[in-house]
Parts: sequence; C-alpha cells; structure tokens
Amino acid sequence: MPTAENTNDVKPAPDSPAAAMAELASDGLPPWMTKSLEFLKKYQNVFYAIATVILLSWAIVRFQEKRRESKLNTAWFELEQAQSVDALRALLATYQGLPVEPYIRLRIANKLFEEEKFDEAVKEYGDLKAKFGETLPGKLAAQQEKTALENKAWGGKEGLLEKKLKDLREAGKDEKPVDPLQVKIDNVALPRIELDASTGRVLIELDEDDAPNATAAFIRQVEKGYYAKTHVYKVETGAVFMGDPMPDGSAPRGFTIPFESSKLPATAGTVALVRDLPAEGQPDTDALKNTGSTRFVIFTGEVPQYAGKFLVVGRVVEGLDAVRKLQPIDEIRSARVVQKRGHPYLPKENAPETPK
Repeated sequence: MPTAENTNDVKPAPDSPAAAMAELASDGLPPWMTKSLEFLKKYQNVFYAIATVILLSWAIVRFQEKRRESKLNTAWFELEQAQSVDALRALLATYQGLPVEPYIRLRIANKLFEEEKFDEAVKEYGDLKAKFGETLPGKLAAQQEKTALENKAWGGKEGLLEKKLKDLREAGKDEKPVDPLQVKIDNVALPRIELDASTGRVLIELDEDDAPNATAAFIRQVEKGYYAKTHVYKVETGAVFMGDPMPDGSAPRGFTIPFESSKLPATAGTVALVRDLPAEGQPDTDALKNTGSTRFVIFTGEVPQYAGKFLVVGRVVEGLDAVRKLQPIDEIRSARVVQKRGHPYLPKENAPETPK
C-alpha cells in the first residue's frame, strides 16, 4: 500500500500501447529503438486513423461484392423465368453491365428468331456480336446470325421456299400426287420391307416363293408395328440378332410357325427367323424347328455353324454396312412394308402348347 514516502514513486498506467513501449525506453533500450517508440507514440493517432480507413474500405468493398453477387444470382433466376421478348428487354434494362447481359441479349435474339421475326433477330445478333464478340454468347450469336439470314431468305411470300413450292405446283398440276409411304403392289416381284435402324436404312427382300408362311408372318408383324423400338439383343462374329422388345431378347413369343426350307444359303446378307436350337450334343427335333416367331438374325459373314439351322426368310438388298455397325445398344426404330403382292398375308401358326 502506498505511503506518504513512496507516493511519488508510483507511476500511472500507460494509456496506450505506444505509451507503454515508450516507458520501456528508461530501461536501457538502444537509442534507435527509443526513437522509434517515441515516433510511434507521437503519431499513434495517425496510425489508428489509417488502420480504420483500411478496415472500412475493405468492409465496403466486401459489402459491394456481396451485393453484386446477390444481384447477379437474382438476374440469372429471372432470366430463367422470362418467357417473352418484353420481359427479357425489361431484364436487360435492369441488369445491363453485369456479366449476365450478353446472355439476356442472346435470349432476346433467339426468341425473336423463334417468332420468325428474322430482321429483328439479325439486328440483335449483330449487336451482341459487336459488343461481346469474344464471349460464348457472342460466338453463338455469330453462328445464329447466319441461320437467321438463311431463314429470312427462304421465308415469306417472296422467299426462296415459296418460289420453289410455286415451281413445283406449276410442274405438278397434271400429275397425281404419290404418297411416298404407299406400299407398292406387285404380284410378280418379291415383297420388300424397310428397317430404320440406329445405324441406317436396311432394305430386305423376302423369299415368298420358298418361304411363303415365314414371309406372311414377317409382313404381318411389320404391318402391326411390332418391330418399332425393338432391340439388337446379341451380336456375334458374322451374325446380328434383333427384333425383340426386350434388350436381352427375353420377351415371350406370342406365336410360333412351322419350319420351312429356303434355297437361300446362310451367307452375308441372309435374313432368318430365330428358333430354339438343341443343346450341344443333343439331336435336333421338329418341336425345336417349329419355334420360329418374331426374332430374326441377319448374317454379316460366313456362319457355317448356323447353316440350315434357322428359318431363312429373305436377304438384305441394301444397307448391309448399316447392319455390320449394329451393337447390342442399338435398336430398330421403325419398320414398314415397301412392296408386297396383292393378297392377304395370313400365316399358318402352330397349335399352342398344352399346359402341363
């Protein structure tokens, strides 16, 4: 406890870090450090002011960045919701100068293009290309501008398309229009069906003379639309199996037909209905031979192991290269009869199996 004798020895507590450091100068610090401490003490308020300005500036910048980021997120959301040119133009007025601007301009131009306002679309594409040519929207605008100009040239009453149609109408006044999908009836030629596969068009000629019942079954299923969206379910060396609604070829058979022998060899291009084969080492039987139905195989090379095994129904006359490209991930997208003879195609089916 201080007394009257030692009261003068008690020093007040320093009122700042700089003052505290200055107090240390009396403890034998080097002169350069003493001067530094005195300098800090003298200008401490200036240092405090500078630090305060720096912190406030940083806080303001961060606040502006956050605000800009929030505004940009709102702009992207509103861009997704806008469905009309007017709504998009309102967005452009609100968010001009932000990174979203070129995307808004591209949406405006595309919307005008969709509405077939080609003159306005071309102008918007041109403005976007000129202002933001190095951005992705600018590069897309350059491509779309060409398309818009082409559509403008083809469209309208004075467009190239209308002129072409006019020429065709004039040329075909005395001609009877022909349906390109109409089936040709020819009682001499062999029937033909066309497959639209994932890899291209395949034209098959059916051997009605030697396999009339298999031909009738094939044509009936094609006309019923059965083969649309059916799968290639197995690919072997020299053989592609297809025509099943299930990707693994496991769809149940709705019917079976009697076996017929065709004179066509089992070589590249041969088309045959798939039937059950005997297990290895077991004899073939009539019951197995009579299991042909809707699944079929197209041979793409020599397949001696299948010679005489399947019910040959025809051959590929166009598109064998497309067949060779098929893989189990591919499918028959559609099938149609191109040509047939002028009689009903009603195949004879085997009697259904008696449940055991």
